[in-house]
Amino acid sequence: DGVRKNEMTQFWLDLIEKRVKKFLAERKFAENAISPYYIEKPPNDIKQVRKNVKILEMIISAKEGFFSPFPIINQIKDEVYPLIDLFITEAKIVICEKVGWDINAAFESTFDLDQALTTYQKMLKSTREENLSIISEQTYTPYTPS
Repeated sequence: DGVRKNEMTQFWLDLIEKRVKKFLAERKFAENAISPYYIEKPPNDIKQVRKNVKILEMIISAKEGFFSPFPIINQIKDEVYPLIDLFITEAKIVICEKVGWDINAAFESTFDLDQALTTYQKMLKSTREENLSIISEQTYTPYTPS
């Protein structure tokens, strides 16, 4: 139903936000230099805004060193990617169970999601046709009050 995916997504969005804020703060970036209502309210300290712009320019252009964003990006990837991989494997297991395949197929590099989904759609269609057949064979008896 998507709950697990939403929880996982929220986890990594929170992780990214927390790590990026910390990374920026360590580089003296002032998060509150611009109001959330910046269109209606000008910044209190334009010098701080300019300083923030310089900091961002240094981060964008840094290939290595203190201002390089690559170490934090790699740290976040190292934490998030294994969770995504686990989620994908668990989803494959659920799909295997739904289509009646051996769950070991989920761990094989040859796992074919398209084939699994096609098989599942055929199963649903077959079940729907069987249900319609059963319904059409039943005789309708109208309700008559006593």
